[in-house]
Amino acid sequence: ILAHSRSGDAVLIAGYHLSHLGVGIGDTRDHLLGPDGQPLTSPAGKRDLYSAALRDFAARAQAQGVKVLLLGAGPRLLQRDTCLPEWFRPERWNNRCSDALQHQIGYAHQLNQQLARRLPPSITLIDPLPIFCPQGCRLGAMRQVLFDSDHPTAASVRQLRPVIQPFLASPARPPGDQPRQTGRDRSTP
Repeated sequence: ILAHSRSGDAVLIAGYHLSHLGVGIGDTRDHLLGPDGQPLTSPAGKRDLYSAALRDFAARAQAQGVKVLLLGAGPRLLQRDTCLPEWFRPERWNNRCSDALQHQIGYAHQLNQQLARRLPPSITLIDPLPIFCPQGCRLGAMRQVLFDSDHPTAASVRQLRPVIQPFLASPARPPGDQPRQTGRDRSTP
């Protein structure tokens, strides 16, 4: 990416953080390899490796005048198709689905806070949770928020535009500035 970037360009890093940096809930992936070449299964080890890679990339990007934006963990609803309310399946038909969603939301909040603490100042974090779910993530809203278990719908992605555009228009931050965090609810890291 940096080989093709010029000063003033911006890079948006997005991923399915709960799937890749998760704690073995549902479809957690163990594709990150540790220094020994073996898959990391520890959430702390995954976060450490990911944070180190972000810091390295940010340093190289900043040296080139390239801005970096990280989209934090968003909502995840495992078994979305069987959990979503339908005319024959009211929202409260299965409390297990609502509980699972809230557990994932809680973990996304926690992960975004951990990422924010570990980010170098040259990376801006966008917490998508208050953007995708301004009134709190509820089971009934997930049809509009998620395309499947963890991919945002096109409508959700469009909600990010007002947050991302000012970042793209702003100048690159000089070394030593404090990291930025953005989103509609700034109290949520």
